[in-house]
Amino acid sequence: MPLPALPGDHRLRVTGEVSIQPCYYVLKRSCRILIMGPTGAGKSSFVEALAGASKNSLNGISRDQLEGFTQDVSAYELRNAVAHSGGIIRSKSDASMPIYVIDSPGFSDRKISELEIIMKIKKWMSDYGVQFIDHVLYLFPITLTRVSGSRRRTFEMIQSLVNPHSNSRYTLTVVTTMWDNLSNAGAQTRAESSYEQLRDESWKLHMTRGSKITRFQNTQASALEIVRDAIDRVSFTVSSMPINRYERFVPLLYNELLERITALKQDKARLLSEHFDLYTNPNVELQAVLDGLLEENNVLLSKFMAQISDFGEPPSEFEGYHMKVLYQDLIDHVLEEKQKVQKLTQSLATLKDLDHVDHPDADHILRLEKELQEALQNKRACLSSLARYGDPPPGFEGVVGNLLPWTALSLKGFSNNSKISMSTTVMRYGELTVEDPVLVEALPPGFAFAEDTPFFILTGETGSGKSAFIESLCPHRKLSISSNELDTVTQSIKAYRIVNVFWNRRTVVIVDTPGFLGESVSDWQVATQVQEFIQSIQKLEALRLFKMLVGGASASMGNTMVSAASKVTIITTMWDTLARKDQIDAANIRHEHLRENEFQVSFSPAIQLSFSVC
Repeated sequence: MPLPALPGDHRLRVTGEVSIQPCYYVLKRSCRILIMGPTGAGKSSFVEALAGASKNSLNGISRDQLEGFTQDVSAYELRNAVAHSGGIIRSKSDASMPIYVIDSPGFSDRKISELEIIMKIKKWMSDYGVQFIDHVLYLFPITLTRVSGSRRRTFEMIQSLVNPHSNSRYTLTVVTTMWDNLSNAGAQTRAESSYEQLRDESWKLHMTRGSKITRFQNTQASALEIVRDAIDRVSFTVSSMPINRYERFVPLLYNELLERITALKQDKARLLSEHFDLYTNPNVELQAVLDGLLEENNVLLSKFMAQISDFGEPPSEFEGYHMKVLYQDLIDHVLEEKQKVQKLTQSLATLKDLDHVDHPDADHILRLEKELQEALQNKRACLSSLARYGDPPPGFEGVVGNLLPWTALSLKGFSNNSKISMSTTVMRYGELTVEDPVLVEALPPGFAFAEDTPFFILTGETGSGKSAFIESLCPHRKLSISSNELDTVTQSIKAYRIVNVFWNRRTVVIVDTPGFLGESVSDWQVATQVQEFIQSIQKLEALRLFKMLVGGASASMGNTMVSAASKVTIITTMWDTLARKDQIDAANIRHEHLRENEFQVSFSPAIQLSFSVC
């Protein structure tokens, strides 16, 4: 079908049968038209229409699918069609210039944030040496009966992107699409009504500032007419300069990214709830579906959180959000693994109590037990990451005491200066310095310690978690020094060097001791071993007295061996085993009682006493 003749003096000059071809370089003197719009608006179909009879050579760049087909920026050069110098005068040598049409990923794609799309466009411009885009075509399906809030904000972002200054004009054309999909007179009438509403109401303000609205009929003639009109109204618009927080469109990008993260976290909570239900009601097919959805959710969350992190300081409207979002994500990971441990523990107890007839297969039990071990390891790793962050942002101070009961924060209590300075590999907690990676090295009996070695002695009841405390210092390696046995695992004094943890530039040594109230080692023997060890080293930096919140002996049992220590931290344990709110409330009351009454009475006023939780 022949194309309608274009006026010879028009700024678009056609010299033959128009087609397009992918291009991998862009001439400096050229006309660049960027196509943008939501996923499914028909951006790739617009490019195919420009190709005319040669569209088969494009290998079907458009698809009838819900998710965006174009995931990267792609450029195409029009063949037998050029921009004449009567329209764009950059130099006297510009008799005619090639025209490039640039396809971009679609907005409202759940896998690509708007920030990522703009960054991809700017990276493409930088890679191809393109300093400016001349015109933007924003495609919008006319079949949408209403402009949602998110789509309206996207359009406002595009308007700010192409009009960086309030007096900028004539840089954007809104192209309504899907007119060829209207199947009957009623659909045509609704589309005409929507077109008038977009022009006269939804986008009226943008139209008065120089934007234009038009129709695309999904034909080559219609596409060329839109390109011709765009060339008539070109102006330097989208710049290749990197995104900075002061540009008008950046707050909208940042807010859209935050909304994506919030929505994904809400979806994840729902998926995890369904996943937990399968612990006691296994369903292999549903489990496979949920595993896939959770994996995809985790990938997208990690991707968008990385974009928040890489963005750095946010726009002024979001001051302080950067660190808060990153810190909240660390907390969410801890809470997720903690909830998983609780659900698995409860489910395994329920399943093992069932009658043989109702008992699930043994393989399911083994899978849950394996998942529990992984959740425990992940929980420790997440807590370690949270500890390495350092001081929390404003508003999170109360969270730290409940989630970081061990490692550096427990040692931090002995520092006169609690301010934390942090780099990528080193953290300082006053006199305490922590470097990556932290390793735990068991020392042989009779090891010759240096005179200035800082010692921290752990003591407490059997099963209170002393050995687990040491294991938590190195969550990525299995040390096998703790167990769930009722009797004490540690039968004698054991010293561990904590590699890359320094107290006043000296490597820290933590000393594990047998537990009180054990069956195999008497309390008198425990006290004797500890006293003899203290005498052998002639120095004690600090003592940690572990206390379970349930049952156990009084604080006075440890009082006989703290005379050599001027600083004592009481660490209450087993917080991670509390599953119900009433249990947590009772534990908090017990903790406050220990803080305000029992231990304050038991220890000498000369001892510097502090409290922590584990």
